[in-house]
Amino acid sequence: MTQVTASAPTIRLAPVDFLTLEIVTPAAVEVHFAGQALSVLDDPDIADRFELPVPGWMWQAVPAGAPLVLDWHCPERDQRGQFSIWRGDVGARLGLLAQSPAAEYEAAALVGALEHVHAGGVTEDTLTPELRQWLSDAAALTGLGAIFPPPAPEAEPGDYRAITTFGGILRQGEARDPARLSMAFDAGLAELTGAQSSEVFLLAVTPAFCRADAMDVLLDRMRAHDLPVPQSDTVAEWAYIQVLAHRLAQQDWAGAHEVSAWLSETSQTWVSTPALGWALRQTVAPATWEMPGWIRSAILHNLLRFLEAVATRIPGLVACTEMVRMAAALVMVLDRFEEDLETRLSWSLLRLFGTVPEFWSGVQALERAGVTLRTELRAGAEAFALFCRALDQPGAPEARDEALADVALRDLRRLGVAHTEALRIEALGPYGSGRQRSATTSQVFLENDPGDAALLRGLAAPLAADLAPVPVDQLRQTMRWMHKDVAAVADARPVEHAMRQAWDLIRGGTLEGERGPAFWSALIHVAGAGAQFSGLAIAFATLADLLDRGRPAPSEALAEAIASTLIRMSKEHGDALLGSPFVGATAARLLQVADRAETGPAVGAIADRLRDLGLTAGTVKEPPASLRPAPALFDTLVVICSCEANLDTRIPALRKGWLAELKRFGIPYVIVVGGTETWLDGDVLRVAAPDDYAGLPEKMLAAIRWVRNTTDYAHLFKLDDDCHLDVEAYFLNPFWRRHTWYGRRLVKPDGMADRLWSQPGGIEKTPPARFDKLPRHGVYADGSTGYALHRWAMGAVLRVADSLEGQRMRAGAQAEDKLIGALLVQEGFYPENTEYHTLVLRKTVADGAVVPRWAAGFMANDTLRLTRVVHFDETLPATRIAAARRAPGLFPRRLWPATRKPLAGHGHAGLTLVTSEARLARLVQAPVAVVAVMRNEMFMLPHFLAHYRRLGVESFLVVDNLSEDGTLEYLADQPDVAVFSAETDFRDADQGTEWKTTLAAQLRPGLWTLVADADELAILPAGTDSLAQHVRTLGRETDAQRLLMLDLYPQGPLSDMTLASGDPFSEAPFADRSPFLANSIARGPFSNADTFTSALRHRLMPGNRPEAFVVQKVALFRHRPWMRFSTSLHYAAGVRLAEETLVFGHFKYTAEFDAKAHREVARGQYWNNAEEYRQYLTRGFGEGGLYDPAVSVPWSEALTDAI
Repeated sequence: MTQVTASAPTIRLAPVDFLTLEIVTPAAVEVHFAGQALSVLDDPDIADRFELPVPGWMWQAVPAGAPLVLDWHCPERDQRGQFSIWRGDVGARLGLLAQSPAAEYEAAALVGALEHVHAGGVTEDTLTPELRQWLSDAAALTGLGAIFPPPAPEAEPGDYRAITTFGGILRQGEARDPARLSMAFDAGLAELTGAQSSEVFLLAVTPAFCRADAMDVLLDRMRAHDLPVPQSDTVAEWAYIQVLAHRLAQQDWAGAHEVSAWLSETSQTWVSTPALGWALRQTVAPATWEMPGWIRSAILHNLLRFLEAVATRIPGLVACTEMVRMAAALVMVLDRFEEDLETRLSWSLLRLFGTVPEFWSGVQALERAGVTLRTELRAGAEAFALFCRALDQPGAPEARDEALADVALRDLRRLGVAHTEALRIEALGPYGSGRQRSATTSQVFLENDPGDAALLRGLAAPLAADLAPVPVDQLRQTMRWMHKDVAAVADARPVEHAMRQAWDLIRGGTLEGERGPAFWSALIHVAGAGAQFSGLAIAFATLADLLDRGRPAPSEALAEAIASTLIRMSKEHGDALLGSPFVGATAARLLQVADRAETGPAVGAIADRLRDLGLTAGTVKEPPASLRPAPALFDTLVVICSCEANLDTRIPALRKGWLAELKRFGIPYVIVVGGTETWLDGDVLRVAAPDDYAGLPEKMLAAIRWVRNTTDYAHLFKLDDDCHLDVEAYFLNPFWRRHTWYGRRLVKPDGMADRLWSQPGGIEKTPPARFDKLPRHGVYADGSTGYALHRWAMGAVLRVADSLEGQRMRAGAQAEDKLIGALLVQEGFYPENTEYHTLVLRKTVADGAVVPRWAAGFMANDTLRLTRVVHFDETLPATRIAAARRAPGLFPRRLWPATRKPLAGHGHAGLTLVTSEARLARLVQAPVAVVAVMRNEMFMLPHFLAHYRRLGVESFLVVDNLSEDGTLEYLADQPDVAVFSAETDFRDADQGTEWKTTLAAQLRPGLWTLVADADELAILPAGTDSLAQHVRTLGRETDAQRLLMLDLYPQGPLSDMTLASGDPFSEAPFADRSPFLANSIARGPFSNADTFTSALRHRLMPGNRPEAFVVQKVALFRHRPWMRFSTSLHYAAGVRLAEETLVFGHFKYTAEFDAKAHREVARGQYWNNAEEYRQYLTRGFGEGGLYDPAVSVPWSEALTDAI
C-alpha cells in the first residue's frame, strides 16, 4: 500500500489591501507571530483558500536586517512551517501602490501602508521624497495626518523690506502728513527688487493713504514713478476694495460702478476697512459731485449691500474707526439724497452701528455742529445714551441701573438695531431680565427675541435667577429644536402622547368615557405616512399586549376604532406599510397573539387584513427561561456591553439604578461579557469572544448573532455599562422602532476618521502601532451612547460579517461601533438619530474628572424626559444622577457666548461648569480676577497661580480645553479657582477669545478682570504691591489697559529652563534690548491702535510679515457690553484705554517648548494651522538657546528702554 503525504499549504504574498498572505490548503491553518495568534480569514467563496492580512505592528519586534517570521500550523494534518517577510517586500508593495494617487485606494490599503511604515517595516533610506509625499497624502485621507504630517517645506522667508520700510518711516511721525506719506512711499518702493511686484506693494499701502484721506498723494507718487493703476482682473478678490478706491481716485466712475457691483455679490470674510470707508466717503464727497447721480446711487446701494453682508460675517467690523468715520460722513449728507436712498441709508446705519459708542459720539458731534438728525437716528442716540448711563457705573454690578438698561434695550430693539440680544444677555443676565434672584416666564418671553433661546440659556446658566414657573413643554420643545447635531421632527410630541396613552392602557387603564375617543384620535393623528404609520403600529402593539394580558374587551373596542384607518392606509400606502419596521414587527406580534388567543371579530378582521397585505407572524422562538418576552409595545432586548472585571463594580450600580426601571416596564436585558463559549448565565450573556477592549468588536458580533438566532425580539438596544438610560424618555418615544438602525449618528468623511481612539495615548502622546483600517468615509452610530438594531439590520450585520469582505473589516477594526457601521453601510443601511438626545462625559486622564465631549447635552431629568442616555466613562454616580433628575434647572451648568445660540451638541463654544456653583458665586464677586484658557499647562500652571497669588489675586476663572496632563484636575483642587470645561475646538472659539470674553462679560460685568495665558505673568509698576492696588490707580474714566508681551529666555539652552527653582524670572532673565518692533502699518481690525511685534521672534524667524508676532493685548478691563475684542485680545474697540502700558513676562521658551510645538503642529488649532509653531519646527532652533550677546540684555533693562 502506498502512503500519500499531504502537501504543504501554498503561501504567498497577495496584492490584497496593503499586505496579505494568501494560503491555499484543504485544512484550516493557524498562524502565529512570536506566540501570538493572528487572524486567518476563511474565504467562503473559494474552497481551500484563506487570507491573513499582515499587520504592521509586528515590525517593532524585528531587528534591522532580519525578516519577519510567521509560524504556521495545520492541526488537522499536523503540519508546521514558517514564512518570512522582508522589509524589501514591504517596500516593493509600497512602491507599487504609490504609482497611483492615494485617493484611488480604500483605507485598508492606505492605513496598512502607514502602519507598516510607522512600525518600522520600511527602512528610512528607501523612503524617497515621492514616497513620503504619497504617505502624507494617505495619512490626510485617513485621519492620520498628525502622525504622518506633510513633508516640511523649506523655510522661504518673504521679502517684506519695502512694506517694512514704508511702515517704519510712517510710524516715526504723523501718519496723515502728505510729505511723510510721500517719503515713506518712495523709500519703500526703492526697496523692491526686480522680481517683486510694485502692484502688491501698491495694494498693501493703499489703506494707509485711504486712512489719511490722501489718495491724491498716492496718485501723484504713482505718476511720478510711472506705476499703472491696479486692475480688478489682475488682483486677488481680497484686494477689490483697494481697486475700487483707485477707480474712484482716478474718477473712473463707470469702473467704480463695475467693481462695486461685483462686491455686492461676493461673500468675503476679510476686507480693508480703511479702503471701504474711504470709498463710501469719497462717493458722497464734494470732489465727486461730477459723478452721474444714477452711478452714485448704484455705488451706494452696492456698497451698502456689501457692508451689510460682511458685517453679518464679521460682527466687529462696524466697530472699526474707519467704518465709524464713514457712517458719520453719510449721516452728515443724508438729506442730499433722493428720499428712498436717504431712508435706506439711515435705517441701515442705525441697524449696523446702533451698538457702537463711537458712532453715537460722532452723531452727537454732528448734531452739535448743526446737522439735523432724522427722527430714528435721534431716537437711537437717546436710547444708547440711556443704556450707557445705566451701566457705566464703577464697582459692583449691583450699582448699575438695570431697569433703565432694560428700557433702553427695548427702545433699541424696536428701532431694529442689530445684536441687541447679545447686549441684553451681557447687561441683564442670561434671562435678559436682570440679575435679581428670581424671574418670571412672562418676563423672559417679553424681554427677549427669541424668548425660547433665553429660556434655555437661563435654565442652564450657573448663578442664574430662579425661574417661576418653569414652562416644561416650552423648554423641552426649545431644547429639541436647538440641538446642533440631533434631528427634530414635528410629530415628536403627538407620537409620544399616543405611546404614553397606549402604555397607560396596557398597564390597566380603561377606554371608558372620553378616554376611548381621545385615544383613537391620538392614534389616527399619527397613523399616516408622514408619521411613518406610528399610530397603526402602536395600535397593533397595544392590541397584542391587551390580548396577551387577557383583556379582550378593550382590544376589541380598539380594533373597531382603527379598522377603517388600516383599510384606508393599506390601500393608499400598501408597499410603504410593508417596508415599515415598526408596522412589520408589531403586526407580527399581533398575528402571533391572535393565533393563540381568543379574539373578537374586529381583531380577527384586522388580522385577516394584515395577512392579505403579506404580513406574517414569522417563526416564534422560545427565549431562554431567564428571559421573558418584552411587551409588544417595546419588543426590545437591552444588551449591556461589559466585561468580567466590571461585574462586581459597574454592574451592581446599574442593577440598583435603571435596570430596575427596565423591569417595571417589562423590558428584558442581558449583560454581555467575553469568554470561551456562549451561554446565558442568569442575566449575564457570556459569549465566545475576547473580554478585553480590543475584543469588543467580536464580542458585539457574537451578542448580535445570539440575539438574532436565539430570540425573536424585534430590536436589540446596545448600551455600555457606564451609561445611564432614562427608560421612560427612551421607550415612550418610539423613534427607535421606526428605524432599522437608530442612535447618535456620526459621519466621518475623508481625513476625519479617529483611528487612534481605541489605543492608549493619542496624537499628543506616543502614537500606537495598530491603526483602525475601516473605510475612509465612516458612517456609524456612536457606541458610547448606544444604538438600536432592528432584526433586518441584525441579519445584515451577520451576512456581511461572514463574507470575506466582512472578515477583512473585522480583522482591521479597532472599535465595535465603527465595525457595525461599516458592515451595515455595505448593505445600504443608514443610521437615524431623530430626537436622540444624549450627553457624553469623558475622562481625559485616568481617574480624572468627567467632562462633556462630542455630545454636550444635559443630564437626564424626570420632568423634561428629553435626554435618553448619559455616558459617564466610570461607574454610575447615583447621587449625581438622582440630583439632576429632580433638579428644576439644567445640569451640567453651562454658559454660551452672548453672540451664539445656546445650542447643545458638539462645537457650540459652550462652557460647562466643573467646580461648584457655591465656589463660583464666591469668586465672581472679587474686585479683581484672572481669567484664562488652558490646555495641558501643568508645566507652567503652578508658577502661574503662585505669581498671581503673590499679586493679591484671590479669584481665578479658568476654561480648560480638554487637557490630557492633569491640568483640569489640578485646577479643580484649588479653592480659589472656578473651572469650566470647553469641548469645542480651540480654533472654532476664535482661539479661545470667545471663552475669555464670555467669562468676563457674563460673570464679572463692570469688575476688573485680567485675561492671561498660562505663560503670561504680569509685571506691575514699581511700588505697586497688588493688582487690586494697581487698578485703583487708574482713572474713573478708564476701563481698560493694554499689556505688551515681553519674550523672556535663559542664557543657556532651553532644555535647562525646567522651572525647578520656582522662579521663572530668575531662570529666564534675558530679553532682546529693543523687544518691541514698530514697523508695521497694520492698525488692527478696529483701525485704532498701532501694532507692536516681537523683536525676538522676528530675529528667530526673519522674513515674516511685519505684522506677524503681535505682542500687545488689551488684557485688563472692566467689561461693558459694547466692548469688542479681536482674536487673542490684541485689539479692542469701545474701550477707554489707560495712557500707561503694562507688560507680561512671556515665558514661551522653556524646556517644554519643543514638545509643545510638536503638539500644537499636530493639533493645528492656532492661527493658520499653527503657522508659528510650524515655523519653529521647520527652521529648527532653540537647542543652543536664544541668547545672543549682541542683542540680549537683562529683562529689566529691556523693559526700561521699551516702555
